[in-house]
Amino acid sequence: MMLQELDTQLLLVWQNLLDSSFADAFVPYLRNKETWFPAYVLIIIALVRYHGVKGWYYVIGAILALSFSDILNSHLLKEWIARPRPCQVAELAGQLKVLVRCSPHFSMPSSHASNHFALSAFLVLSGAVTDVKWKAVLWCWASMIGLAQVYVGVHYPGDILAGAILGIFLGFMLSYGLKAFWLKRMNQ
Repeated sequence: MMLQELDTQLLLVWQNLLDSSFADAFVPYLRNKETWFPAYVLIIIALVRYHGVKGWYYVIGAILALSFSDILNSHLLKEWIARPRPCQVAELAGQLKVLVRCSPHFSMPSSHASNHFALSAFLVLSGAVTDVKWKAVLWCWASMIGLAQVYVGVHYPGDILAGAILGIFLGFMLSYGLKAFWLKRMNQ
């Protein structure tokens, strides 16, 4: 079985597994940035409150992680890979449930997944978040947003996996940069 066929089958299994009127109504909200705007604000407040001045370095790093991820995905990788979204594939029209507007842009890697995994990875790996429970919350949050993209029919599971890997890599690189340069200088 080719990877594309496997990815399509996993997509359809995921949609069928969760299929319910509740999921159809609820899951689209999980993928909207407007839904999570209060969480973004709370993250900023918590970082500054918990870490003081150093918290602003974490905020800047988090913004950079999101920005690098989004630019790399939306303007370079998606255009280079040029994989159509499942909601754009005519052969899936009778089998696929599409619960949100189908973007005219390409699918791989998922920017939603990459952005949220970049943010989570940066916050966890930089030391901004040290509590094990909150680390788990961040990883679950990023995963939930990615899986919501599959359920609503706009991404394949492989797009989410590629976005997660890219996001974690970017979060790691930025956390390393923060530790090596900014925080080292602050402690001098």
